[in-house]
Formats: sequence, structure tokens, C-alpha cells
Amino acid sequence: MALNAGFVAIQAQAGDASTVALPSEPWRSSLDEQIAGLKVHAHGTTGSPILLIAGPPLGAVVFEHVQRRMAPRRSIAVELVGIPSSEATLAGLSAKMDQVVQATQASAVVAHGLAVPVAMRTKGVRVYVSNGPLRAPDAGLRGLASAGQSTLAQLIMQPALARRWMASSAGLRRAVVNPYVMDRDTVVRLSAAVLESPETRATASAWIRACSADVDQDWAVDMSEVFGIWGDSDPLYPLAQLRSALAGPGANLPSVIPGGRNMHLVERPWELADRVMERELALAAT
Repeated sequence: MALNAGFVAIQAQAGDASTVALPSEPWRSSLDEQIAGLKVHAHGTTGSPILLIAGPPLGAVVFEHVQRRMAPRRSIAVELVGIPSSEATLAGLSAKMDQVVQATQASAVVAHGLAVPVAMRTKGVRVYVSNGPLRAPDAGLRGLASAGQSTLAQLIMQPALARRWMASSAGLRRAVVNPYVMDRDTVVRLSAAVLESPETRATASAWIRACSADVDQDWAVDMSEVFGIWGDSDPLYPLAQLRSALAGPGANLPSVIPGGRNMHLVERPWELADRVMERELALAAT
């Protein structure tokens, strides 16, 4: 099942009368546009931009239907994996995001997966975090990183091998409710930007190593400006991790997606989009 067709089918099964069906035509965005030297996918035309970032093995296309749902609000999905591998530390990734924020005058960042610790180090924006490492990486990632740089590089540097792993029950299939959503075509499309060249694969490998420890250090955000939108059935990053991380003074209560797993933004993209927009509208009204 292809990503576009899969979304339409999943949404139809949901039976939610409040959900507006989205078109299934190919994603149209400014693929050739660059901001701060990075490829971006821009959608919508109004309001201050909302940036969207995902970490490896996912490219920005994972936000395809989230951006459609957020329209006409301007959104920009950033291919952060385009930075040199030598800069793919959490400090280097967040510094690049600071450049993107300044260049776009964005007001908010939505981060998923391994982009969450990057967003928590990004200055001057509201941050929406979605199912990623706030306290510690998942056990699989820790195991992969502890196996050594050569093992990680061997997996990432061979696209065919990496895609087979991602499409397996040990990869992205454990991150969804319906394993058939992660068919081969979908996995290839979601990972294309990360696996497209030796350079992006090297950056992904360095990024994964950077997230293998100390993800909760050196946060630069105002905790009152951090909003968690979390699938509560995620085997990788349980809801308890979010509650622990956002438990201090001024922290906001999490917005929970019942039954959502790590890849809820693919299976139920309207959940993430609507919750972000509800918060943005509420903030604009105050």
C-alpha cells in the first residue's frame, strides 16, 4: 500500500465525522527551494511559518499529510540531514536549526523522533515534540550505537540493507499499529532523503550516534513554550518519558493520542496537525 493511498484508507476506517478527507494526489512542494543551505518542502501560504523536522531514518516527506492538514497555515518541512556529517552533533544540528529559524522568521518547530533533542536546543520558538528521545534513546538505538561505529555505518551505508531492516518487525513495523502501513514502497519513500547519497547516510549515522546518550542535556527552550503531542502506545518512547521530562514548573500538560504509536504522524496525521493548530489558534487568541 503506497503512502498516499494508505492514508486515505486508514482515515476512512477511522470513521471520524469531524475528519476532512484529504486528497490523494502526489505531494506538491518546493523541493528545489533551499533555506540555510538545506532542502525544504514548503506548503501553505498564510501566517508565520511552522518548521517541521524528523530524524533519521525519516525524511521530511513523513510530514506530507500533516502539512496538508495544517494548510493554509504556512509550514516548512526541513531536510536537516543535508548538513555535513562533521556537524551532525546535537549542538551542530541545533545551530543549523537556529539559522533556519532566523531565515524564515518561524514561530514554532514541530519535531518527531530523533529530531526531538535537536528542537529542545533550538532558540526563540515554540516547540512541539512528538514521540522521540527526551530522557533516553530507545533500547534498539542504544544497542546499535553500543555495537560500534562500524556496525552502525555498515547498516546505514547500505541502502538496500537499511530498507530491509526498516520494513521488518524490528524496524518501522514495530512503530505502527497496522504493520501493513510500512510496506516496501512506503519505507523507500520515507527514507529516500536520508539514504540518497553517501553524504546524507554519513550524516544520519553521526546523528544517530549523537542521540545515543545525553539527549536531555543543554536544552535551550523555555519549558512553558514546549508542548508534547504523544502517542500513548509507543514501544520506543513511552508516555512516561514525556511526563517525566515536562514535569517542572510552568510545564504544559501533554496532549495524548490514544492508541497512537511512534509513527502516528503517518497512520493518523490529522491528530498531530489538528493539535498543533488548535494550540496555535489558542495562542493567537490570547
